[in-house]
Amino acid sequence: MTVLYRKYRPRTFAEVAGQEHVKAALANEAATGRVAHSYLFSGPRGVGKTSIARIFAKAINCAERAKDGDPCGACASCVEISENRALDVIEIDAASNTGVDNVREQVIEHARFAPSSLAYKVFIIDEVHMLSTSAFNALLKTLEEPPAKVVFILATTEPQKLPATVVSRCQRFDFRKIASKELTERLSRLAKEEGYAVDADVLETVARMSEGCLRDAESLLSQLFALGRKEVTSETASLVLPIVPAQASTALLQALYARDAASALARWESMMAAGVDPVRAVSGLAEAARETMLASMRGDAGADGVPVADAAALLERLVRTHNEMKRLDPPEIGFELLLAEWCAASERAERRPEPPPRPPAPPAAKQTEERAPAPPAAAGAVPRPVEASAPVPDAGASDVALSLIKERWTEILAASQRRNHGLPYMLGAAELLDCSGGTLTVGFQYAMYRDRLNDKKHREVFEAAIGEVIGERVSVKTVLVAQRTDGLVEPSPQIRVESTAKNLPDGFSDLVKEFGGTVA
Repeated sequence: MTVLYRKYRPRTFAEVAGQEHVKAALANEAATGRVAHSYLFSGPRGVGKTSIARIFAKAINCAERAKDGDPCGACASCVEISENRALDVIEIDAASNTGVDNVREQVIEHARFAPSSLAYKVFIIDEVHMLSTSAFNALLKTLEEPPAKVVFILATTEPQKLPATVVSRCQRFDFRKIASKELTERLSRLAKEEGYAVDADVLETVARMSEGCLRDAESLLSQLFALGRKEVTSETASLVLPIVPAQASTALLQALYARDAASALARWESMMAAGVDPVRAVSGLAEAARETMLASMRGDAGADGVPVADAAALLERLVRTHNEMKRLDPPEIGFELLLAEWCAASERAERRPEPPPRPPAPPAAKQTEERAPAPPAAAGAVPRPVEASAPVPDAGASDVALSLIKERWTEILAASQRRNHGLPYMLGAAELLDCSGGTLTVGFQYAMYRDRLNDKKHREVFEAAIGEVIGERVSVKTVLVAQRTDGLVEPSPQIRVESTAKNLPDGFSDLVKEFGGTVA
């Protein structure tokens, strides 16, 4: 099988995909001869760190390099470096040579000697963060006082693990993930070079799945070529790649926005029957929901009239569900729970009865006794302030307060939405249980909602919205619907699990408790 990322490894700066900020600086240094003694290349895997290091090594040693700093690729030094025959260009895998002895033998001892045939001796140390502390300490002295005509290029995916003393002695270049458009264009060129016709949607899928990593994208394309078919369609690619049909994802997303549980479930089951990976399917739905949210914010027609708040709320739920599905077995449970909660919240809002009219306030009681007139104040005396009488407590104050909150619930949701777009959709699944002593007790069926509203940020937003609407300060307490307001748990028999095994699977008890149940 053709290994594309090795066959089409870039030979000049111009051939490297992306990283324009890095290529421009290094090409200028090579062209002007102002070469530093040490460089640090940091960034995600497969974005060109080692390839640019090799190109830079050729450029500073090329006697025939172009004015823009690119190596000629034809001179003796360029050919030796390209064929890995140059004795003065030394590549070290720090993951396999982590100890101080390896650094002394392969770097420090070699660095003492002048280049044998090239203008510069270049050390390329890949995954440098894997070196031990003692190895870094040994290398540090050489970086502080480097020999003449020696260049160090340190490459890493985790720069935070490097000692600050090492980082401070290097010119640092941060590599970025490659944009999807650039990946798609490069994959299209490679397919033509290899004589394959690949559908545009397949190339876009490969670029999206690689997440900005060119090496991963080229590896996936190699797998498609291994099928032995010169024309690669979506149907053909589905044999290798877990492709989620765009049309199916769009239809499912529209059913979710409409909160049509039956239609959404039918489309989800159709996708599962077709063999689509559920975690990958939810990831695709999240990406589509993100595009809809951004389109709504821009006012594009592609949003199909979906409000920003709806798109943001659904995206938030999809992202959390995607993370939860990775630890569930089967993972489909995560999305099916999302579907039930998302559509049930709308149904509860539609079924919520109109609150009864608030009873008129009782007339103020007449005083039965007249206050005795105060005696005249003595001349020059300061009059005493009249003390206000304490208000008579209203026996039905808690009922009235709860009725008031229920009556103004729609306004409270609107005030919450102005502060947090996603909060009203979580509150749509809430049950208002009690309001006494200045505390509103809110119940949820699932612990995940209870814990989310318990978060200080969300709770303060909700309390502020209540205060804005009813004009009184109310604190919020959240409980499961299977709990009493005193916090004592009363397990629901519908979710009581009888254990038939002596050793339960890891995480089983936690999953049952997450939904308010117990294991007997």
